[in-house]
Amino acid sequence: MNHCGTVPLETARCRLRKETIEDAQAIFEGWTSDPEVARYMSWEPHRELSEAIQLLTVKVLPNYPLPHYYEWGIVSKDGGGLIGAIAAIVKDPADPVVYVGYCLTRRLWGKGLMPEVLSAVLDFLFDTVGVSVVRAKRQALNRQSGRVMEKVGMVHYADGLETVKGREVPFCYYEIRQEDHRIRRLAR
Repeated sequence: MNHCGTVPLETARCRLRKETIEDAQAIFEGWTSDPEVARYMSWEPHRELSEAIQLLTVKVLPNYPLPHYYEWGIVSKDGGGLIGAIAAIVKDPADPVVYVGYCLTRRLWGKGLMPEVLSAVLDFLFDTVGVSVVRAKRQALNRQSGRVMEKVGMVHYADGLETVKGREVPFCYYEIRQEDHRIRRLAR
């Protein structure tokens, strides 16, 4: 595999880039403080800007120098600023399987942005990094996230239970293999 870290990516409507400490306010106001966005996430809604700052300074920014760390801030090209984030989680740098997760400000849900962004990240992971399989999961009740995964060709392969915020929650697991992604891209 050819791990190269978080590099800038672009779609028709968005730019993907490393997040910075200056993004804390946009992250807080855009999605981490929104109970509807946090509803299906592993974290509780942030109550203070300091929580977004801590997220950046403890979990995101220190990891950018790692060649196998991939987290992008999603910036709208129409001047809307930072609108979300997407990450590819590498559990073992030698393992050709990675896991993706994403967040988008609620005002832009249902506009096709996340499938567009996820598609660009899949292109990068398969073509540049050389992963074999990309997986994602969603809480079973979060059907909209499942639609995002299906729109980029991910296939539902299993169900399970996970503990989230102190309770057992049903999950659906999805994946797409490199060869299936190539076939889909040829059909675009």
